[in-house]
Amino acid sequence: MCALPAPRSLPYYASPLIGRETESALLHELVENPDIQLITITGTAGVGKTRLAAAVISGIDAPDCLFVSLATVRDFRLVVAEIGRALGLQGDDLAEAIRNRLSDWNGVLVLDNFEQVVDAAVDIAEITPQNPNLTIVITSQRPLQIDGERIVRLAPLAVPGPNDDLSTVRCIPSVQLLIDRAIDQDSQLEEALDDRSTTQAIAEICRRLDGLPLAIELAASRLASLTPEVVVDQLERGQQILSSQRRDTPERQRTMHAAIRWSFQLLPASTQRVFLWLGAFSSGFDLSIVERVSEHLGAKTPSFDSISELMNQSMIQRVRRGMNPWYEMLETIRDFCLVTLTETGDREGAQSLVAEHVLHLANQTEHQLTGPDPGKWAAILDQQRSTVRSAMDWALDHAEPELPMLVATGLTRYMEQEGRWHEAIDWIDRALTWRDQLTDEVLIGGLIAKISLQEDARYLAD
Repeated sequence: MCALPAPRSLPYYASPLIGRETESALLHELVENPDIQLITITGTAGVGKTRLAAAVISGIDAPDCLFVSLATVRDFRLVVAEIGRALGLQGDDLAEAIRNRLSDWNGVLVLDNFEQVVDAAVDIAEITPQNPNLTIVITSQRPLQIDGERIVRLAPLAVPGPNDDLSTVRCIPSVQLLIDRAIDQDSQLEEALDDRSTTQAIAEICRRLDGLPLAIELAASRLASLTPEVVVDQLERGQQILSSQRRDTPERQRTMHAAIRWSFQLLPASTQRVFLWLGAFSSGFDLSIVERVSEHLGAKTPSFDSISELMNQSMIQRVRRGMNPWYEMLETIRDFCLVTLTETGDREGAQSLVAEHVLHLANQTEHQLTGPDPGKWAAILDQQRSTVRSAMDWALDHAEPELPMLVATGLTRYMEQEGRWHEAIDWIDRALTWRDQLTDEVLIGGLIAKISLQEDARYLAD
């Protein structure tokens, strides 16, 4: 095992690492490869980068092993000094002294929480000697982007599908993690797992938390006093229950929002606001939507640079490639955006922009669905179904009937093709509550759309 120079050591975790067998094997293989000197474990806040590094490296048989936490370092110019201190080095040319020390190193140097000092990447390249026995492992929400770097991208744990049977659910890594940590809080929970509703609630918690280990562990801490069903209810109602009272937990990890805010504050100021507003698009977004948001906010950063920054910082993920890539946020991150938008007074403005986008989309597809490639436009609407629904709900919850009437009118053909007549009719009926606010043109268009939808539904029913 690693011989650790006092007083530094790898973080100790009493509980087991769960659901990371593949990633552990990959990291172990990379660390043992003499041709690889620099490995960066990247991933979003709370995904378990430090935990994975500690678990794998504690099992490496090497005489030299040192863990350096950079969580409290805010100035990238102090990184070399922090590494030198950990190695017990002093002097004027500290970088050269570190390089010389690492030339004889036989093991692993871990630099944890590098994302806030990523500008020190050049310094890391400078202090790294050509030594096949040395491996530097870095945990960071973004890559260093220097020569020779191998990146291990850590995704959230797998979550159960909505139709998985109970035996399958209990084998899903995120569920296993939640159960393991919850039993630490309340040993009686193991008996409750025989109850179908309890297991279903646990599965729903994991789905709602995107399989993020930190979020799951925070939720597990609540199961000492709440049932899984109550936790689901609290999450559905947007209650901020993901917090920990553990005294040995870093401040930035005591709530899920604190962990995300840590990442958010590392973004350039212009990208921060664009990011928050993109959170209002619940289905995700492409470059054109980022451009629309950036233009509306007067952001000076080019849209593709904003996307690159958010991808590098693990704040968004690309879910579709090709000529028109599509990007999404984890629900826990999007929830942070919505809460922050509300706190800053920008929520209404962001939702209005979403409404403009949805109306433009409805008007555009109304004509394209009768064009030469209707399948393409139906797929576009399918991709943005959640955004359309959230825009309708927001408008109706705020007594703004015009948008639902116009969108239902524009999407009549699409809703008929999809068999979603009742949803569109419901939008129109709810909007008619405020019919006095509608112009005659909008009102008549909505009523005609309703008649068409009702006739189509009756025809297919017969």
